[in-house]
Amino acid sequence: STIMYLQKALTVDELMATLAAYEPSIVIACVSMVVALVTALFTAYQAFLSRCHNRLSVRPALTLWTDEYEQDFVNHKTGRADKYYMLRCDLLNNGIGPAILKDYSVSFDGEKIGSSHDRRALEAAIQDKIDTEGGILKNSVSVFGLEYPFPAGDKKTLIEIGAPMHFDFDKKKYQDFLDKFDADLSYECMYGKRFKHSTKDTRRNAG
Repeated sequence: STIMYLQKALTVDELMATLAAYEPSIVIACVSMVVALVTALFTAYQAFLSRCHNRLSVRPALTLWTDEYEQDFVNHKTGRADKYYMLRCDLLNNGIGPAILKDYSVSFDGEKIGSSHDRRALEAAIQDKIDTEGGILKNSVSVFGLEYPFPAGDKKTLIEIGAPMHFDFDKKKYQDFLDKFDADLSYECMYGKRFKHSTKDTRRNAG
């Protein structure tokens, strides 16, 4: 066949002579088809690369971060400033795109105490653990609802606790208490790709 002959052609002259044996219109049509096919494949590949780039350019990355610091609060009874040891757990989006929260659950000492499907119940459960601990005189709790669009580069405080620093104060007690909380996050990027983050995995990797 002609295709087999073309495959066996050893020189450019033989190839050109073979092509010359056909009508110019047929040769032009074949060349045009090859060019069109190559162009279509190149365009499809460029579109694929563009989609990959777009997905990466809006990929979120949620993580939880605990910070500690000291702060003075005025004691209204004595009029003096008392020093408090503060612990804060923040949710950060270190990615370059917004994160759409799909699920957010909290566990305490290995037992699930609630999720963002019922924000008030979860806040009450966290508050109950804080009240039961004792010694914590300053605190705040915040829970996000479902479908919350968490912007890139943003930070939200989920739990903050504070205890007065007396002469026998032991901050490890409050660090151990906050470490009993674990969070499991499920969220999506703008393209609908699902991501997960668990503080259990973070601590396991850190250890």
